[in-house]
Amino acid sequence: MNTSFFRYLVQFIFKAGSRQRLLFLALAGLFLSSMALIVLQSAMGGLQTKVIGRSKTAMGSGTILLESMEETQVLKILKALRHKFPDNIILPEYEIELLLGKGKFLTPVVAHGIDPKGIRPPLLKDLQFNEVVLTRTIRENLSLWQDQIPIRLISPGHVDSLFEDIPRVIGLKVDDFALSHVKEVDQFHIWVALTKIQNLIRKRDLNRIRFFGDLDRDEVLVSMKELNIPGELVMWEDINQSLVWALGLESHVMIFLFTAMTCLVSLCITSGLFIFFSKIKKDLTSFWILGMGKEEIGRHTSRLVLLLSFAAIVLGLFSGIGLLAFLELTGINIMSSRFVDRNVGLHLTASNLAISFFVPLAISWIFSALSLKIFKKETNYLDYVRSVGQ
Repeated sequence: MNTSFFRYLVQFIFKAGSRQRLLFLALAGLFLSSMALIVLQSAMGGLQTKVIGRSKTAMGSGTILLESMEETQVLKILKALRHKFPDNIILPEYEIELLLGKGKFLTPVVAHGIDPKGIRPPLLKDLQFNEVVLTRTIRENLSLWQDQIPIRLISPGHVDSLFEDIPRVIGLKVDDFALSHVKEVDQFHIWVALTKIQNLIRKRDLNRIRFFGDLDRDEVLVSMKELNIPGELVMWEDINQSLVWALGLESHVMIFLFTAMTCLVSLCITSGLFIFFSKIKKDLTSFWILGMGKEEIGRHTSRLVLLLSFAAIVLGLFSGIGLLAFLELTGINIMSSRFVDRNVGLHLTASNLAISFFVPLAISWIFSALSLKIFKKETNYLDYVRSVGQ
């Protein structure tokens, strides 16, 4: 009986001349919903990951803020940390806010004093670096169109008493220009030879230990406690809380909009099921007369609708993944040349797949169950048999 009932429903939906096309539109909507969700989340996740990656390439994944310490002490701490975190690039530096001058123009900058002959940040890996590296944004602001141009670094916080208190100034020649494609970095940050910074402050001190690469906060805190490092660990996420919040809000809003779209699709499912049930009411009554219970009819019908929804959603997921894989393999640029990232890569996570699958499935199941509940409540097979007999 169950097999015959399932066969009848499937044949009526797909083969009958009076089949309900609104159900096909609803299933197509579920297909597009799951496909759009997986493509959207992968695209947004990929673009956001690239933005975060570019920022971490320049500023690191985490930084230990030290009180100004002698260079020899920091190098001892650095040696121990590199032993504990061999997979990370760990750099000592002296960070200081200065004024950069060229002619009559002045601009505030954050100078990172590092050893140009030692390990460099990934952003500076392939650049010439002897005295100072500026960003291209600062170059444009100061109209520096060539390298080896002399500039001045002024430290208002360090003064000489000759002819009253005069801020200390050092002259440098620009070696190269970096570009991180991160506005906050390109507008203010420069990299200066550590010896030049130490000459400016007249101390052989360091005040930062910066980590590049994947980093676990708890592991670093434990190591700091074991090594008795007097400092505070600040992760990239702590410094860029506004950016992290904005990226998260962007993802949540887009998911909400597509979820709302899925709700509209599910309204089509409800309408289609009402019309579908009205067409097969006579045949359902025949199955009831042959001995199939009313609850059993509703249960099997619900399973069939859920199975069709499941198939449409899974097909949408595989189609979305296939589209993303095609774009990844072919390298097609679908964004304007104004954007840094022009191609949509394949960036899938377990949460992305779960949302793209369970959100449309749950919504479609809720609306289908509501339709079936209303149909069972308003349908009395015995009264229908009596009305046919009259």
